[in-house]
Amino acid sequence: MLAATTVLIILAAYGVIGVVIGIVFVSIGIGRVDHAVRGWNIPFRLMVLPGAIMLWPLVVMRWRAASRSPADE
Repeated sequence: MLAATTVLIILAAYGVIGVVIGIVFVSIGIGRVDHAVRGWNIPFRLMVLPGAIMLWPLVVMRWRAASRSPADE
């Protein structure tokens, strides 16, 4: 029972962190990671949101790498 509770707590924490990072990424960070998506509308961002939530560790790594590289502006 303790193992199942621990797994559920870890999954819930992963989900909460994913939702927070996903929302922030879709609203602010997506244009910094991929300059081609700047100016895209809300439906596109809503389509990307589930993937950003599920793959939030990869999103964070890409976002950090994009913030370190010089901007292509």
